[in-house]
Amino acid sequence: METRPWLLQLLALLITTTALLLNPSTSTSSSTSTVDDLPALLSLKSLITKDPLGALSSWTINSSSNGSTHGFCSWTGVECSSAHPGHVAALRLQGLGLSGTISPFLGNLSRLRALDLSDNKLEGQIPPSLGNCFALRRLNLSVNSLSGAIPPAMGNLSKLVVLAIGSNNISGTIPPPFADLATVTLFSIVKNHVHGQIPPWLGNLTALNDLNMGGNIMSGHVPPALSKLTNLQYLNLAANNLQGLIPPVLFNMSSLEYLNFGSNQLSGSLPQDIGSILPNLKKFSVFYNKFEGQIPASLSNISSLEHLSLHGNRFRGGIPSNIGQSGCLTVFEVGNNELQATESRDWDFLTSLANCSSLVLVNLQLNNLSGILPNSIGNLSQKLEGLRVGGNQIAGHIHLQILESYPTSKNYLYFRIDTMGRFLRQ
Repeated sequence: METRPWLLQLLALLITTTALLLNPSTSTSSSTSTVDDLPALLSLKSLITKDPLGALSSWTINSSSNGSTHGFCSWTGVECSSAHPGHVAALRLQGLGLSGTISPFLGNLSRLRALDLSDNKLEGQIPPSLGNCFALRRLNLSVNSLSGAIPPAMGNLSKLVVLAIGSNNISGTIPPPFADLATVTLFSIVKNHVHGQIPPWLGNLTALNDLNMGGNIMSGHVPPALSKLTNLQYLNLAANNLQGLIPPVLFNMSSLEYLNFGSNQLSGSLPQDIGSILPNLKKFSVFYNKFEGQIPASLSNISSLEHLSLHGNRFRGGIPSNIGQSGCLTVFEVGNNELQATESRDWDFLTSLANCSSLVLVNLQLNNLSGILPNSIGNLSQKLEGLRVGGNQIAGHIHLQILESYPTSKNYLYFRIDTMGRFLRQ
């Protein structure tokens, strides 16, 4: 028979209340923290069904006494406030393999500034009572199996700086009260089942520098209001159901270092001056969308660009000849497009990519590239792990000295037999 969650919570409260009554050292009036903080901690422990590392073995009434009313400050993962002795300031139980549910009585920790339960196996819903932890600045519940909707009450956490609840099974929409989280710098709901449109009011959270909403089922258009996030460095909207054009004003966000729109239904073209208006990009991904036009040559001017993923679109024309001039590229993916190469000069980009000493992947497959693969292919990085050129109309020879220029312990070349049949290996 399935146990009802409210019965577990009631049982937890009875256990902790009984424990306090039976232990006089924890029921004195010398510290009000024993009324609020100790029961909340014991309630959390009572709802943990598996503790494979024994992390909570120190969480006992006996270990909290020892002549002190707040000995729980020495428990594993518990940090107490120096300004408010006996009150829990931080609870850090990340990566311990804990199973169970999150106790709603954690909402009684009035001085709690940091709660990290990430990378465990916790289930159930996020307790709305966490919205009562008004001192909370950092909340990390990511990488668990939490479900249900995001509690609107968490919009009460006006001091919150970090909100990370990614990699769970959370559903519903982003609650409107979150518009009041004016101090949040990191907001991550990545890899959940959150739906609905991206709220334009996110653009009012101007302290944000990390906005990660990839891997959900968000729909509609990318709101232009996001361009007001002038401190934003990391923006991930990949793997959703977004459509339409990327608002041009978003390409004016010069602070961006990571921009990922991959695996959506976005369309239009990229601005030809992207290299000058987004000069700090390190990773730019728009793979598997419906983008058209030419690959902007100005991408070559971004000196910090390390990862460029444009595959799975409808880009035409040639590949910019100086695409590797910065020397920083580690991943270059332009496969599954309509790119062309007919003359030897159209392959100059390979010579440019030879400047990138840390290059690990080059994906050119399934385009309209033709002509002869130049010998400069042999000058690519010794760290190369993948060279994908299949599904084109390339002819000519691959000389053994080119193949021998790479370590033989890895398979670097990926060819489609049906379209690469004219290759001769000498």
